Amino acid sequence: MILEASDQNIAQAAELIRSGDVVGFPTETVYGLGASAFDPLGVEKIFALKGRVRSNPLIVHVKDLGDLLRLSARLSKTQQALVDKLSSFWPGPLTVVLRCRENSGITPAVTAGGDTIALRIPSHPVAQKLLSLTEIPLAAPSANRSLYVSPTCAEHVASCFGDSLSIVLDGGSCEVGIESTVVSLVESPIRLLRPGSVTLEQLRSAVGEVEYRLPPLQEHQKQTLLSPGMLSRHYSPQTPLLWYSEEVLQSLAGKRVGIIRFSDHGVYPASAVVIETLSSTGKPQEIAHRLYAALRKLDSLDLDVILIPEIGRDGLGLALYDRTRRAVS
Repeated sequence: MILEASDQNIAQAAELIRSGDVVGFPTETVYGLGASAFDPLGVEKIFALKGRVRSNPLIVHVKDLGDLLRLSARLSKTQQALVDKLSSFWPGPLTVVLRCRENSGITPAVTAGGDTIALRIPSHPVAQKLLSLTEIPLAAPSANRSLYVSPTCAEHVASCFGDSLSIVLDGGSCEVGIESTVVSLVESPIRLLRPGSVTLEQLRSAVGEVEYRLPPLQEHQKQTLLSPGMLSRHYSPQTPLLWYSEEVLQSLAGKRVGIIRFSDHGVYPASAVVIETLSSTGKPQEIAHRLYAALRKLDSLDLDVILIPEIGRDGLGLALYDRTRRAVS
């Protein structure tokens, strides 16, 4: 059930979480499925609803830096200095991976049985209000079936889960539109695990050296992952998604083809059934904001294939490349 994110309805959602249930709620990145990170039954419902593999950990959302530090193991001086520098990005779309504090109360399934924990302080006012009312850290992956395109509005969540969710709080369209940046502070130098709207360049400006290598796409799902978003296939529509090229397009003669384009520039064939333009000027922030909604729209049109161009890997482009790379068939 989609409900306006009023104070009364947020309070109702908080009560459901405290009683062991799961709710859909907005963040600035994508919509999340929230349950108490301390409640094994609530966490189990998340995995069951999503069909999520147990080797894939969940990000824990907390209200503020104090809550974040209470769930992490004692920081070294180097780690504390890094957290201090990264705190300029909070509240916001940055997740840090740290050692989990012993006896933290976090359900083991949240960390996929590992000794690290992924922590984030969301900035969306509805998420902040929900955290304030529950007074509980929320395990909250994206509110979609595993491997499918993440949701950026309440309707996306409701269309996926229907009556399986008691409440989906409607906070409008997500401002960022793609999942959070994830960095690991467990090793030195710190390592970028998942690109996002806090860019590699911004991270390096804030803390100095940050290691990033385009990771191999992990096929072995039984191996415990350090972060969400590292599986080989992810963010994928059911309709085959291919990189756009003239050669590929020619091979699709007679097929129902949808095309996503990143700007008004360039000539695209009239033979395409539908063309979705994400930004008139190619602005990465606009592309990110609209990408998942466009993929979901085209996926609903009974197309044979969707084509999407590659994008440069500077700035936010790195995150967009990461998402489309994992989504392409």
